[in-house]
Amino acid sequence: MYKIENDKIYPTLDCVRKLTGEDMIINTGSSIKAEAEVRQYTESVYEELVRSNTILNYTNIEDLIRTNETWRNEFLNVVCRVIYRDYTTEQETPIIVKDTIDSNRLLRLKTVVV
Repeated sequence: MYKIENDKIYPTLDCVRKLTGEDMIINTGSSIKAEAEVRQYTESVYEELVRSNTILNYTNIEDLIRTNETWRNEFLNVVCRVIYRDYTTEQETPIIVKDTIDSNRLLRLKTVVV
């Protein structure tokens, strides 16, 4: 469902296909481009989590996603929802990322006890 690169969790192309129905290889034309695009979406979600969170810093969020199954699953679901919405709506990606995080009960928390 996910892979770890540079201590970050990324959904696999298979995970994206299972959760969204979107085949990123077909959408982008190659597996290399597809994986790069999934990494870009994932980075956008990480960045928005850090920007919108007042308590956790980047390292804390990465640690929670890497070590806590609930946070990891929610994060993967959010990344996949962002990808799906980006392919199926006319909204700009930054708005999609923010709205998707804001609609997630766990990831939208402004204060978290770690």
